[in-house]
Amino acid sequence: MAELAPLGIKVTVVEPGSFCTDFLAHGDQRRPGSPVDAYAATVGALQGLIDANDGLQPGDPAKAVAAIRALAEADDPPLRLPLGSDSLALFEQKATALRETADAERSRASATDYASA
Repeated sequence: MAELAPLGIKVTVVEPGSFCTDFLAHGDQRRPGSPVDAYAATVGALQGLIDANDGLQPGDPAKAVAAIRALAEADDPPLRLPLGSDSLALFEQKATALRETADAERSRASATDYASA
């Protein structure tokens, strides 16, 4: 964050993708004894996705630790650090969406400025 730089404090938002750990293991999750039908399309779908991808995450936790350790020692760390190819893909999608919105809304956004003298 720019406001912390004068204090010598460096900040990086680490945004990890999916890493292959036991975090998503079915036995480690608390689930209701009987699913609530009203949440089947949201929570149920997410739980299905988690179950289907457990053990298939592309990220290597040891490599993530090494990247974060190197980041902590960096002279000029980035504000944001995507970790993992899946995180990078989401960054790229977000960047594209932001660019498309900026292009589409340029005239509307500029129309709210004070008139030039």
